[in-house]
Amino acid sequence: MPVPDPRDPRPVYEQIADDLRAAIKEGRLQPGDRLPTEREHAARYGVAVATYRQALSVLREQGWLATQKRHGTVVLRPEATPSPEFMELSQRLDQIERHVSSLAQQVSGLSESPAPDGARLGDRLSQIEAEIARLGGQIDDLADRTAR
Repeated sequence: MPVPDPRDPRPVYEQIADDLRAAIKEGRLQPGDRLPTEREHAARYGVAVATYRQALSVLREQGWLATQKRHGTVVLRPEATPSPEFMELSQRLDQIERHVSSLAQQVSGLSESPAPDGARLGDRLSQIEAEIARLGGQIDDLADRTAR
């Protein structure tokens, strides 16, 4: 039966969530698999991206999926809630992303204000760039670990 089914009285996002949940239960989607982009998958279902996002939200709340910025949505263990390790890694990733955002604001502020000493400004920019690169590596590492 096609999803969404116009004869089904349930909201479309619930039908999509059920279809994805069935794919996980049946093994068509395995833990660690990445879903297509929201736009691609919404187009496959013939729905708006917002509707598809509602389905993903339901499955994330139930522990079937996890979504991370820059790394997409991945399938978790069937009928499992995220492990404490996953939640810890996810929280750490959020902290790092906030830190990167703060550094980006600092860089923006440095480039907008006149510097009395160009050498100090260059040194500070180099430090911030190094910190951003280090945090980027941590983000990638954490994202890989959360996808397992």
